[in-house]
Amino acid sequence: MKIAEIFYSIQGEGIYIGLPAIFVRVTGCNLKCSFCDTKYALTEGTEMSMVDIIKQIKSYSCELIVFTGGEPLLYQDQVTELMESLLNTSLFYFFEIETNGKITPTKRMLELVDSWVVSPKLKNSGVKPYELGDWIYSDDITVTLKFVVDKESDLHDISIYVDGMKAFDTNNIFLMPQATTTKEQEEKLPLIIDFAKKFGYRVTPRLQILAYGLKRGV
Repeated sequence: MKIAEIFYSIQGEGIYIGLPAIFVRVTGCNLKCSFCDTKYALTEGTEMSMVDIIKQIKSYSCELIVFTGGEPLLYQDQVTELMESLLNTSLFYFFEIETNGKITPTKRMLELVDSWVVSPKLKNSGVKPYELGDWIYSDDITVTLKFVVDKESDLHDISIYVDGMKAFDTNNIFLMPQATTTKEQEEKLPLIIDFAKKFGYRVTPRLQILAYGLKRGV
């Protein structure tokens, strides 16, 4: 599996914000979003064996593992094998997948993943907006949606998108500022908060940006 980086930090976004986590960032993505802040992960990386990946993961004293990218579902067979191997150890691992939702996971992967973070793409991404797969509506899995907000018109797009979805718990819909600096977050969060209050959505900042700026491996 080609890996862009593996590092230990805190989850800076979403439902598990603030928790220490091991991030396994894969190389490659099936989309090219204009606001992508990990463009290096599109091509940069090193082929790593399952043994070496597990060894690096186990070097950290942490049980929350976040598979991100890039797009981790491009490697879903290998990621599934990796999760199964980790579950055979003495530690209790909790697996989170950050995905664009464009690729349908296998049945076995759905069984293994504890938390799905799906980021639907709006017009602001520069890619054609798309419908989410039926798999996100399963009663057997936990899915949160994370919309990236750049400007006020994005809020209108989110409303249209959500209206076109099947019934989805608004408590599992997160709005996040498109921001790579603290200043950008400060400017965009009030607008997002007002919108979230109106519709019952949740707001997530980007703690890693507040702490480190646009820096790799944090």
